[in-house]
Amino acid sequence: MIIYIFDRLDTPFFIVSYPELRFFFSNRAGCGLFFNHFSGGEISGDGLTGKTFDEVFAQSDAAAALREVLERAGRGKKTARLEELCVGAGQGEERIFQVVCFPLPGDFGKESVDYIAGYATDITRQLEAAEQERLLSGVKETLEEKESLLSVLNVLPFAVVFSSMDGTVRYVNDSFFWLTGYERKDILGLSRDQAEKMLLGKNCGGEKSAPGSSPVDANPERDTFIISKFNQCKPVELYRIPLVKMGRVDGTVTVIREKTAEPELARLTAALRGVLDGVLAAVVITDGDQNIRACSKSCLEIFELEEGEIIGRPLDAVTGLLKAQIKVLSSRMINGIMFATRAQASITTRSQKCKTILINSTPLFSSRGEFNGMVLVGSDMTSFLEKQEKLFENERLAVIGQLTSSIAHEIKNPLTVISGFAEVTKSKILKISGNESLKESMLYYQQEIIDNSRNMNRLIVDLLHLARPKKSERVNINLLSTLDKICNTIAPYALQRNVTLIKNLMAADLEMAVDPVQIGQVLMNLCNNAIQAMADGGTLSITAQRGDGCLIIQVSDDGCGIKPEDLNKLGTPFFTTKAEGTGLGLSVTYSIIREYGGRVEVESEVGKGSTFKVYLPLGEQQ
Repeated sequence: MIIYIFDRLDTPFFIVSYPELRFFFSNRAGCGLFFNHFSGGEISGDGLTGKTFDEVFAQSDAAAALREVLERAGRGKKTARLEELCVGAGQGEERIFQVVCFPLPGDFGKESVDYIAGYATDITRQLEAAEQERLLSGVKETLEEKESLLSVLNVLPFAVVFSSMDGTVRYVNDSFFWLTGYERKDILGLSRDQAEKMLLGKNCGGEKSAPGSSPVDANPERDTFIISKFNQCKPVELYRIPLVKMGRVDGTVTVIREKTAEPELARLTAALRGVLDGVLAAVVITDGDQNIRACSKSCLEIFELEEGEIIGRPLDAVTGLLKAQIKVLSSRMINGIMFATRAQASITTRSQKCKTILINSTPLFSSRGEFNGMVLVGSDMTSFLEKQEKLFENERLAVIGQLTSSIAHEIKNPLTVISGFAEVTKSKILKISGNESLKESMLYYQQEIIDNSRNMNRLIVDLLHLARPKKSERVNINLLSTLDKICNTIAPYALQRNVTLIKNLMAADLEMAVDPVQIGQVLMNLCNNAIQAMADGGTLSITAQRGDGCLIIQVSDDGCGIKPEDLNKLGTPFFTTKAEGTGLGLSVTYSIIREYGGRVEVESEVGKGSTFKVYLPLGEQQ
């Protein structure tokens, strides 16, 4: 029956033996969608059964990645995940799958892993949609950056002229008018010869300008003269800077500064400071020695640093301060130097927040082609990536829900029959007289059947709750009374495990609209986990307090604690650190509390214990 159910699922599902990696089963979706794309041929379920991994798949990076996640699940005896597996490359249709593999234990009582099950989710369209959204966002940011750049150019105290590769004037800033008297309409679209005739004409001394002395062809820092629209002769300095695009010169920027005018460095610095304070991105400007010379206000906010910690320091020192792990996404050869033009950095801020920053960098060159520094623009992608991860997690939970609800319904009915017959058999045994020793043994076995059936039933209930959460039936109750009853229920189990129970719940003496069964399930799950974490006994503390508009129920133990790398996995279905655990208790707990608009926070230290805080919004009940 179960094989029939798996074969009807739309999600590719397969089982292999471990450690041989010999295929035991694959449903139709697995053969038709996943494996056929993977191998490039037509494979049926019967064609896979009994074959080893190497017999089915040729050597490739994708095959190696799939083998690695299977072996990781077998070696670690826990769920292993492959975020992106690209299959079908070079076959006309490339698809990307997310693969989750989990071990299936062998015979009862064995700790070894005999089989590994796995399922694959097609995330091709999700990634395409995310890439489209990123591209659209990039276009929007580019347009906004262009507007910001034009604003900067228009407040500069010297004239700036942009020319295309063929010498046609394409842009002049506002200072060009104040210096020359010519408006944009007078010069835009003019050729090189026309611009020379307009601006240079004859030198003020009566001599013609030498060839190559035009703004476009002027040597760096060359002294010359221009004639304004009002026939004023002005001594100027010309600077020529090549425009580099895609690794080649695409035009020229010419800077014209009047020699008699003050450099106005303070004004330029103030204008640049105003622009940097206005942009939302993290902008960093370095010099040729890679020392940071300026940064935006948003940069300080994103990195949680003070200006004195950045300005004047080497770029490497700041990345080290942020514990940055940088992955280069694209690089380009510019003026004979290879630059990383796009990169992704994972940083840790002073408040221990982990952030992902997408960095676009542009090199700066002098008019002689010498490297003068870099402009780095960083965008905080943390929120976007978290939403993307949540989308993938929802897809995975949907698959799990489909699997669990199908299996649970098929198991629940025969389990009820087994439990019922065991109860009836037990009642009949009690009525039998004689041979007390045999009677006692039979009663023991019947009770074992009943107890294990109940445990299985509780597991199935958790699976169904995770797949299709039951709508809460809230009533106004005194929460203190409900929590006291739960503590009284857990007390015998704590005493049996040599655990001292301490409670202080007076802050919960209020009326709240809750489902008492759900609240009981939450507290029971947390208390059971806490008691099981104290293998040699200890202290279990259950307290309540009010703060931040919430009732905070706190469950603390002094047990083994939780590893830092496992804290973010808490609440994930089927994740557990206990040998006998299912990984469903905390998943159900988190799901229930989210339904109430609350949250669960965890503090833990290995060897010292853990504290779970459940925040329940009070609303008008304060």
